[in-house]
Amino acid sequence: MMFTIPFAIYGLFRYLQIVHIKELGGEPELLFGDKGMLANFALWGISVVIILILSTLLKYDLHVHSNILSMWNIRTEVIIKLAIKKGLNGIAITDHDTIKGGVECKKFETDSLKVIIGCELNTRQGEIIGLFLTEEIRSRDINEAIDEIHAQGGLVTVPHPFDKMRRSTLRHLSDHVGKIDAIEVFNARCILVDTIKRLRVCKEKNISATAGSDAHYANEIG
Repeated sequence: MMFTIPFAIYGLFRYLQIVHIKELGGEPELLFGDKGMLANFALWGISVVIILILSTLLKYDLHVHSNILSMWNIRTEVIIKLAIKKGLNGIAITDHDTIKGGVECKKFETDSLKVIIGCELNTRQGEIIGLFLTEEIRSRDINEAIDEIHAQGGLVTVPHPFDKMRRSTLRHLSDHVGKIDAIEVFNARCILVDTIKRLRVCKEKNISATAGSDAHYANEIG
C-alpha cells in the first residue's frame, strides 16, 4: 500500500500536466524535454513527501451509508469495526433523507473513532449533505434546507457534483456557492475527470474540499 499510493499520486500529477499541455495545444511528449529523468524523480519525491504529510493528518470518511434504510447496506456496529480496522479517525453517517443511521451509529463511537451525524438530503434542486446534525431536516427546498442545517450548527457539503450518471446530483452548483461550506471533491464512486473538475472549482471559488467513500457496502469504507 505504501508504494502504490505514491504511484497513484504521481499518475495524477502526470495526468494533470498532460491535460494542461493539451489545453495549450502542445504534446505530452514535450513535457520534460531533455530533463525528463530528473523531472520524473522530482515528481516521485513530491509524491512520497505528500504521503508522509498525509500520514500525520486525521483521516475521516465523510460519506458513509448504514443499513437504517436498506438491509443491503452496512450494519452500524460493523461500520465502526471496519473503520477502526482501516485506521480511520472518524466517519460521517449520511443516510438518505434521515439522521437515524447516524444517531444509531453514534452509540458505538469510541475514543479512537468519532462519529458525525449527517444526512444526504435529496432536495428539489439536487442532493446536499448536512454534517453535525441534531435534528431531521424538514424542508426539501435547497435554500431552506441549508438554513436548517446551519441553524443546528451544522455544515453543508455538496456530494459528487458534476456526476452526470446520477439524476439526484446538484446541477447548478454555482447558484449556491455562497451558502455551502464545502464540496465533496473525492467520491470513490466517481471518475477521475470529475474529481479534477471539483478541485478546480474549490480553488477558483475558495471553497473547502471533502472526501468520502459513498460506501454502501463493507469493502467500500475508507
